[in-house]
Amino acid sequence: MKHPGPRRRSALAAAAVLAAFALVPGCGGDDSSSESNVSFPANIDAKVCAHLEFNGGDWMKFMQGCDTCCSDAGYSSSTDMYEDRCTCGNAPEPKTDSAVCAGAPDCSACCTKASYYSSIGDCTCSGYLDREVCASAAHSSAGACATCCLKHGSLGMAHVQGEYCECPF
Repeated sequence: MKHPGPRRRSALAAAAVLAAFALVPGCGGDDSSSESNVSFPANIDAKVCAHLEFNGGDWMKFMQGCDTCCSDAGYSSSTDMYEDRCTCGNAPEPKTDSAVCAGAPDCSACCTKASYYSSIGDCTCSGYLDREVCASAAHSSAGACATCCLKHGSLGMAHVQGEYCECPF
């Protein structure tokens, strides 16, 4: 199976499925060189399973190995967002807001318009899609967006070149 693009494995996986994904290394405006020594927050570990690298071939098999490696290392999620290598992490608790759409006739549409990816219960919006934290990567590559989101503790991203870089929290 060909590589379908990066994905995030966790309960929040659907949040990252918002745009076409194509990733290369880098962060900020220059993505011409590898950033193997990028510093990530405590919930992201780009080293423990980095020996697993997708080099073409069966992407599903690669991700199964990545999932297993990350799980064995004590992490709940895995992704190939950083340099096509297996990166592990624990997803942050999704941000919620119970006031932004309180009383809205169409809770789901209101939450979507307010940049959340779901609504729960009594119209509490959940999973904020942050386009500000990595806004500078919007005009860079998808790899720059991915690295930026990882540096801010998010295991997912959506990138539309020149428009936005979005990190789910």
